[in-house]
Amino acid sequence: MNEFELISALRAMFDTACPAFTDGRLPVPNGDDAAVLAPLSGRAVVTTDALVEDVHFSFRLGSPADAGYRSVTVNLSDLAAMAATPLGILVSLAIPREMNDDVVLSIGRGIAQAAGEFQCPVVGGNITGTSDRLVISITAIGDQVSRPPLLRSGACVGDQVWVSGFIGEGALGLRLLLEHPGLEPAYPELARAYRRPFPRLDLLPVMASTVVHAGIDISDGLLADVGHIADQSGLCAEIDAELVPVSPHAIAFCRAVSMDDVTSVILGGGDDYQIVLAAPAESGDALARAGLTCIGNMVSGSGVRLSHSNNALPNSTGWLHRR
Repeated sequence: MNEFELISALRAMFDTACPAFTDGRLPVPNGDDAAVLAPLSGRAVVTTDALVEDVHFSFRLGSPADAGYRSVTVNLSDLAAMAATPLGILVSLAIPREMNDDVVLSIGRGIAQAAGEFQCPVVGGNITGTSDRLVISITAIGDQVSRPPLLRSGACVGDQVWVSGFIGEGALGLRLLLEHPGLEPAYPELARAYRRPFPRLDLLPVMASTVVHAGIDISDGLLADVGHIADQSGLCAEIDAELVPVSPHAIAFCRAVSMDDVTSVILGGGDDYQIVLAAPAESGDALARAGLTCIGNMVSGSGVRLSHSNNALPNSTGWLHRR
């Protein structure tokens, strides 16, 4: 297909999976020079992430559709961390000239699946050719309808630190696929956690109805991202590593492969896309009912401190693109 035929095929796929809203939030349909959005709150939240082949995903570890799906959900995770409701996404693809149409359309199907699953229509985008690796760049736009934006800088002394879900599954899924691919049938949850992370948009109601002071999503690693809350709030995050929730299948995998750096992988591996919240103690019951786990407290000081470990941090506390 030529460029315009490919755009037409992708647009049809996206529009079928998640038609544009008809309530006035998207007054101009996809197809003009630029998207037009009208957030109900009057305040848009915008985030972007570029995923590069063999850096953020690999076709050796997952399908093209997995790469497309992942590119959307990691952006929606940023919206969830800000307590914003998805409004639309922009999709930009830099496609290697030798890549065939079937692969590109499979990537599009993954994008469409995520857009439909999380009700976030594609409102525009761009495709271009490249002589290098595939790049999938997504810009996600959210509507701050339920509460003011939840920032990293709002934590207070005495706040409890809460985390959603299980920690370490994404990083362990990557380790599984890279080093122990024959074990994937025994641990499909870990493989899926890496290939198709789940943005915690389901937590928006509790974030809106409960007093929460600060938040962030876990992309680079639990300790690294908790550290961002600590740094931007001018406080210290004291984390009890023994309270960090780890799933039974993650524990079983670590034992099966005799992993010797479990603490570093769990606390610093990244790719969790869970949410960390700092909230006063009186919000604890509501957060616990929503399935979150309290793992520590915000105290005076700076940085991140681990209790029950002589304050020693693991060798790796998070992912850096440049060191």
